[in-house]
Amino acid sequence: MEEEKLLLIYDSPSGESIKNPDVKTIENLILHESEDYWCSGAAQGGLSWFKDEREWISLLEIVFEPSQGFWLKYTDSDVICVSLGSGDYKHENAVTAYIGGEPLLLPTKWFVKPQEAWFAVEEFCQTGGMTIKINWGRQGEQNWDYGEPEGWL
Repeated sequence: MEEEKLLLIYDSPSGESIKNPDVKTIENLILHESEDYWCSGAAQGGLSWFKDEREWISLLEIVFEPSQGFWLKYTDSDVICVSLGSGDYKHENAVTAYIGGEPLLLPTKWFVKPQEAWFAVEEFCQTGGMTIKINWGRQGEQNWDYGEPEGWL
């Protein structure tokens, strides 16, 4: 029986794709790269695992907002989860992230500091899963609807 081949792909905010990226390079991007890098192009990076180069396994989306840090969104065939930091869900504290040039109003609760983001990215690079070093919440269970909190109007 042929062994399955796993492939990790990093998609940068500018659209460059790197197959099986060096983990140290990704660490440097998370911990040391500037706002200019993260807010360029689509303003969203991502890591994806594939089996046999075709079958998608899991995805970790990475969005940076200068005043808050990183918003992480993990997706696999069973769940969609968002990172949960120390912020809140107050509409007046929400921040606007621009993804693909489109504004997206997000609660500060979903943002984590760079070191916490690195824990999540490192675990994802190693296993394709979510780290237990930060808190996660199922996206559909969060009291937020991309721009307007539930019951806000």
